[in-house]
Amino acid sequence: MTITGLNNCHRKCENFILNRSYLEAFEALLSYDYSRKFSFDIYKEKSVYHMLLSYYSAGIADPGREKVLSDIALSLLRFNDMARIEAMRAEHSPMVYLSNVYSERGTDLGSFHVMLSSALSIQSADAETHQKTIFEYMASQPTFSVKDVEFANNIFHDAEIPVAAKAHFVAALFIGCHFSFDAAKLDLLLSLCEKGDVEVRGRAFASVFLLALRYSARLPLYKDLISRMRLLFDMPSFLDNLKA
Repeated sequence: MTITGLNNCHRKCENFILNRSYLEAFEALLSYDYSRKFSFDIYKEKSVYHMLLSYYSAGIADPGREKVLSDIALSLLRFNDMARIEAMRAEHSPMVYLSNVYSERGTDLGSFHVMLSSALSIQSADAETHQKTIFEYMASQPTFSVKDVEFANNIFHDAEIPVAAKAHFVAALFIGCHFSFDAAKLDLLLSLCEKGDVEVRGRAFASVFLLALRYSARLPLYKDLISRMRLLFDMPSFLDNLKA
C-alpha cells in the first residue's frame, strides 16, 4: 500500500471515531492487517462498548457513560495511530525508518543529551553532528516516553546549549507531532511557550497554534491540553511572543 493509501485508511478510521461511529471504527481497525499486534486490546475496548450499549438498551442510567465513551475514543485514536506507524514501518516510510534505527540501537534521548552537553562543554567539533542526531530523534519518534520528555526538558533548560539549537529542536518537536499526534510532545511545546528564551517561546507558540489547527477535531477529547491552550491563548503576552 502507498503512503497516501495508509494515510487515507488512518483518516477514515479517525473520522469514524470523531463522529462517534465506534462500531465502524472497531470494524475498520480489526480488519486492518497492521493492527493485529494489539487486536486483543481492541477487542477489550469493544467489549466495554457493547456493555455500554446493553445498559443503554435496557434503560439503565449510567452517570459515567460519557467518561467511558471518551476513554474509548482516546484508546481507539491511539490504536489507529499505532496501526499507521506499524504500516509505515513495513512500508519503509523515511520518517519512521529513522525511529526504527534509533530503537534498534537502543538509543534514547538521554544519551543524546549527554553527548550534546559534553560536546558543547569542550567545544567539540562533533556538537553539530550530535545536534542533528537529536533533531532526527525528536522529529522521528511517533510518541515520547516519560524518559524522552524528561531529557527533552533537560535539553531546553541547559544553559550551555545555544538558543539557536534549542529553537531547532522546537521545530523537530513540531515536525514529529505534525507527522503523528503525540500529547506528550504537544504538552512539552505548551510548557516551552510559558518560559525560556524569546526565540524558543516564539517558535513554540507558532507550533502550538499550527498543531491546534491541524488537530482541531481531535483536541477536544484531551481536556488537560485544551485547558492549557485556552489559558495560553488568553495570556496578554501571547501575540507579543508569537510575533517575536
